Amino acid sequence: MALSEHDLVQLHEAGLAAALDAVLTIDQEGRLVDWNPAAEKTFGYTREEAVGQDMASLIIPPETRGVHLQGIARFLKTREARIVGRRVEVQAMRKGGETFPCEISFHPIELSAGMYFTAYLRDLTDFKKQGAEVQAAHEAQKKFVADAAHELRTPLTALKGNLDIFFRHSDLSGEEQQEILRDVHQEANRMSRLVQDMLTLARGDTGVDVSQLEVPLGELIHAVWGAFVGRHLRHQFHLGPVPEVTVMGNPDRLRQLLIILLDNATRYTEEGGTITLTANADSDHLSVEVKDTGVGIAQEDQQRVFERFYRVDPARSRSGDAGGSGLGLSIALWIVRTHRGRIELESTAQVGTTVKFTLPLEP
Repeated sequence: MALSEHDLVQLHEAGLAAALDAVLTIDQEGRLVDWNPAAEKTFGYTREEAVGQDMASLIIPPETRGVHLQGIARFLKTREARIVGRRVEVQAMRKGGETFPCEISFHPIELSAGMYFTAYLRDLTDFKKQGAEVQAAHEAQKKFVADAAHELRTPLTALKGNLDIFFRHSDLSGEEQQEILRDVHQEANRMSRLVQDMLTLARGDTGVDVSQLEVPLGELIHAVWGAFVGRHLRHQFHLGPVPEVTVMGNPDRLRQLLIILLDNATRYTEEGGTITLTANADSDHLSVEVKDTGVGIAQEDQQRVFERFYRVDPARSRSGDAGGSGLGLSIALWIVRTHRGRIELESTAQVGTTVKFTLPLEP
């Protein structure tokens, strides 16, 4: 059954209304004669506001308006189409004056009343944003791999050097052999820790969810504190009151968070110095502070200590060698964020450092 002209018009209007792209039509004078709902959403003008207006003044930025008008005039004179019928990327302008990238395709049609142009426009803002995010993630991954390779090279070089000495010199004394093997064991442990830290962050980058369990954080703090203090006898330790509260999270990750902060505090505090842990809770949040009386962190380093593989001056370490992977605070930041919390650091040179994290309590 053939459709009537009225039915065809209704089908056309329904198609325009359903289109996800902005669809608009101008006459040869550049005035808008049609403006679909997607155009309303894209540009911010209602159909009543747009129809009858000069399209160039309405949605084309001033700096490119002249080029557009010249192109229309050239086509009307020569019928030469440079962008007509092709998709090109241009800048468009919303009602508030904001410019944005869009893909546009012009299609001319000659009617008895003159030449008309229908334009199809697709807002590329989200596409560009997603592309930028993908590119940023790619660059971050490349940097992570490059940094990881660099960090692994150091213990590998030490391992190879020690083993070369071990195999080339058959006259080594038993004590010398033991010293080499101790060094090899130390570097192997360092590599193992580094690889484990990198795997932890890699899992975080892939968006692996942290299991959510009810964690009695007071009990966890006491358990971690007791085990840690028992292995570090050259410092003074002080544990303040710890509220018995429950948070939702992963007990293994929260244990790792506490160990990272305590380990950093002891690493950068001279023998005999004091490490203090305090905890406070209100109705909604728990805050935990780990404070040391160590050498502190220079102001210029404080904004970067949560970056991956970033190390401050090795002279800060009580041993003269930072010794860590440079990933500890990066992992701490990831753990806190996955638990919907926040972490901050304050430090004064030759006075000490305080790291504080805050987590929401289980309602």
